[in-house]
Formats: sequence, structure tokens, C-alpha cells
Amino acid sequence: MRRSPGQVHRLFEVITRGNVEWIGLCTEVLDRVRVLSLADHAPTLMSPVVFREFGLPYWRREFQAAPREAIRFYHNEGNVTHLLEEIPEMGDQVFNFGWVDMEEAKRRIGDGVCLCGNLNTTRLLLYGSAKEVADASRHAISVAAPGGGFILSSSGGMAPRTPLENVEAMYGVAMKYGRYPEHIARRRGRPKSLGRDVHPQGP
Repeated sequence: MRRSPGQVHRLFEVITRGNVEWIGLCTEVLDRVRVLSLADHAPTLMSPVVFREFGLPYWRREFQAAPREAIRFYHNEGNVTHLLEEIPEMGDQVFNFGWVDMEEAKRRIGDGVCLCGNLNTTRLLLYGSAKEVADASRHAISVAAPGGGFILSSSGGMAPRTPLENVEAMYGVAMKYGRYPEHIARRRGRPKSLGRDVHPQGP
């Protein structure tokens, strides 16, 4: 990116045009696109200056290509603490994250995007006890749920051989403590659950 910025921009332009075209084709073919999900960990390795040049414009164009009614979902379980304020600028509505402190994420961008996470998949969920998972789940809800805008989730995909009792512990806590009052759900706009998901690849 530093040595050949022009070539990098040309590459990202080709990839972005291809993803935008694919999103458009999915919109034409499918009855309804429910979620546009973009998973990309590259921003983890970018400084804010580099991200604003080589990341933000391209990811924003892909999210803008989604149908208006689609939920725009961004996944990055890397440490993007240095870019937190940039995340909502991409145009995503839900941010599924991992290596970012929950309290800091809530404080800095909790009003700009729905936080989704961040139980560690390769430590807590894979090797922790069911009690540890339940305790972490309750803590996450207590920190990030007040005022709305939080989905309890793993930081990413479940690792192979994740104990089922750990998944059930997270699910049980979510069902017991994770329901919003109706007035909060209405205020934030509860998404409908019909349609299809679209998953382009980065940048």
C-alpha cells in the first residue's frame, strides 16, 4: 500500500466493482435480500490514515449497494480498537467483533451501530467451563445491552469441538437476560426475519 498505492487502488476497485455487481445480481434474482454480510479482517492491520484511504471508501460502496431494507452486517474479530469510530462510517448497522473491549466499544460507538459479540471462540467457548461462559455472557449483556443495540454472540464462527454445553450456556443466558422491552425494540426498529442473506468477500 505504501510502495504501490496506485496498483492497490486499481485492485480494490476491481474487487469492489465485482462485489457491487454481484450484490445487484442477487437483488434481482432473490425475492428479498435480508442481510448483506461483509467479513473482512484487513482493517485490523491498517492505521486510521491507511484505512481512510484504502479501506473505508471501498467497504462503504459495498454496503451502499445493499437494498434499503437489508440489514448491513460487518464482521471483524480482530483488534480494531484504533478504528472504532471508523466502523459505523462504513454504513454497517451491526458490528460483530472479538478482540475489542466490550465497555470501550459500547462507550465509543454504542450509539452508532448495533454491537454483536464478543465471547471468544478459541479460548472461552472452546476451553472454558459452562459457568465461565454463562458469567461472561451475563457480563456482556450488563455492559452492552442498556439502552438497546446489542446482540450476544460469539466473536466469530465456532471452533471445531466446541462443547455443546458451552453453547447452551450462552444461549440460556441470552434467553433469560437478553430480551429488550417492547418500547426499546420498537424505537430501534426491529428487523423482519424473512428473505435471503448475501455475503460478498472483501475488500
